[in-house]
Amino acid sequence: MAISFHIFFLIVSISSGFGNGATALSAIAIGEKNVKAFHAYALNSLLLAVFVGVLLPILSPLFLEPLFRLSGSSGNVLQVGLDYTILILYGTIFFVLNFVLNGLLNTQGNTKQLKPY
Repeated sequence: MAISFHIFFLIVSISSGFGNGATALSAIAIGEKNVKAFHAYALNSLLLAVFVGVLLPILSPLFLEPLFRLSGSSGNVLQVGLDYTILILYGTIFFVLNFVLNGLLNTQGNTKQLKPY
């Protein structure tokens, strides 16, 4: 499973980047009292998150096996690593959307009412 961690952390870092970008741009729009720009940034962030969340699991399996072989994996370890990583990739859309939606909620500054405790 350790061979798949770098792929997992790459997904997390891409998701974090989209979330931070959505937070920064939408915070600027809210600070300028520009609701139209905020809605545009929010929509674009969500569409980009969905696009990347769908595209990564489709394209990544094409590169996984050569990448894992390059890192020295072979035989059963390679197959288990591929199976595990492909399973992780199916959840990519949820990682990306989580970061973007969380950033948009934090931008609005009203996150206390959303907490269940």
